[in-house]
Amino acid sequence: MFEQLRSIFFEYANIILLLPLLLAIAGFTAYPLKLKIITGYLLLALVTQALSFAFWKQRINNYPILHVYTVIEYLLLLWFYSTLLTDFIPRAAFLTLAVAFPVFAIIDSVYIEHIYTFNTYGRSLEALIFIFLSISWFVKIVAEDEKTRQLGRAINYINSGFLIYFAGSIAMFSYSSYVEQMTVSHRINVWTIHTILAVQLYILIAIGLWKARTK
Repeated sequence: MFEQLRSIFFEYANIILLLPLLLAIAGFTAYPLKLKIITGYLLLALVTQALSFAFWKQRINNYPILHVYTVIEYLLLLWFYSTLLTDFIPRAAFLTLAVAFPVFAIIDSVYIEHIYTFNTYGRSLEALIFIFLSISWFVKIVAEDEKTRQLGRAINYINSGFLIYFAGSIAMFSYSSYVEQMTVSHRINVWTIHTILAVQLYILIAIGLWKARTK
């Protein structure tokens, strides 16, 4: 019974993604640029998850999709944080990150890790970068006045979701090669934890988008 429920959750829990996506589409025209970027991120996640699930059901290796997704996700979220951290982190730093990581990810996929395996180094480095940027956002708003902090409260939910997701996932990303050596049952247990982190991310994004709409 437990294994059946776990399998159902593992396969279908990410449907919760539709909640923030519908909110994002409904409020798209009224949202500022930073939230329009989040809409793009959610659309990317939907397409990627649908393709990955279809490949997985057909027993086709879906890791190449993950390699491509990692780079696009990274650039979208880096753009998102560049709009949040303007005048806090130099523009040159974001430009350097925008070039350096995709170059590293391509080298990693082609020469270091195989494109048909989990991109451990790329996902781990991406997680570290966004943990740093999400913490930077909280440091930034502490130094701002109360009025500015109130305007950023909707963003706080979204930023918290990313911080929890990347901080919680980095261990799985870093030790994915060991996870792949586990039995199927144990692998599903580990990646179910990742699914739980993704679900909390989508719920917090939905709350943030809702707060932005009602503001």
